[in-house]
Formats: sequence, C-alpha cells, structure tokens
Amino acid sequence: MLPPPEKQLLHEYRKLVADIELEITRICEALPKNILQCRKGCFGCCIEFSVFPLEAAVLVSRMKGPVIDTITPPQRCVFLQQDCCSTYEARPILCRTQGIPIGYLKDEESSIEVSACPVNFQDNFRFSEEEILFMDRFNYRLAELNQRYCETAGLDSHQRIILSDLLREIRKKRQQ
Repeated sequence: MLPPPEKQLLHEYRKLVADIELEITRICEALPKNILQCRKGCFGCCIEFSVFPLEAAVLVSRMKGPVIDTITPPQRCVFLQQDCCSTYEARPILCRTQGIPIGYLKDEESSIEVSACPVNFQDNFRFSEEEILFMDRFNYRLAELNQRYCETAGLDSHQRIILSDLLREIRKKRQQ
C-alpha cells in the first residue's frame, strides 16, 4: 500500500490543486455564461484511467468511511457511485479539469490544439486564449512533486496506478 505523503509535500500538492482551481474559476468567468453543462450527476467523462503514485496516495489518505462494493460498468471510473463521484473532494487533477477546454501548444506548427467536452462545446466553437486551460506548467509541477514522493517512498516515478487496482488495494487493506 502507498505511504501517505509527507506534510510539506502534501501542502505543495494542495497548493497546486488550489492554483489549478483558481485558473479554472478564471476560465469559467471568461467563457460565455451557462455554457458549461458539468453538474452533479454528469459523469460522461468519469472513465477508468491511471494516476501518479502521489495522487493515488492522496486519494487513499483522504478516503473516509466504508468502500461500497458496487459493480462498475466497463470503462467507467470505479469511484463513480450512483452517478456521483465518491471521492469528489480528493479527486485527481485530471478529474478537476474535465469539461474545461484544455490547450496544448504544438511547437512544430506554432499553433494551439484544444481538447474540449463535446457536451459543453460544439465542434465549431472558437476559443480565445483566455478561455483555455494550459496544463503544461501544472503538469510539470505535478511530475516534480510525484518524483519527490516516489523517491521518499521507494517507488518508480514513471509508474501509473489504475484506479480500479487502487480500489482493490484499499478494499484488501480494510478487510485485514
């Protein structure tokens, strides 16, 4: 099982999350009113994926209460219960950025590629740079924090942990 992150590292991770949340708030204010359809019960983006060991450790350390045994449809996130996120407050960064237009700089073309939720934005929607979340600087910070966590925990920093595997480990640990 993953050891909990050290206090300073956890503080820096929470600062990263707060900085991302602040940027998301700014983007939401820049977007046209009522365009985002993301609400409680909207779970189209809640799919199975993997996270860095640091984010898995944060998720485990913040989980309270029983782990409900539910059957999850294939390709759905195992933390989705009754169409809602059971780990919402501790959800990984990837989950926090869903629904928001994400921009990727394509150096070779000097252009921006935007990935956006089709529920929120039609294919012909034109984004201004103020309406796009550029994740590179946040991803670098996350990778650096994960590297530090893995060094202290004796883990491979390139490892990714699939959420369903993480949930199985949590259940096993709680049954002991």
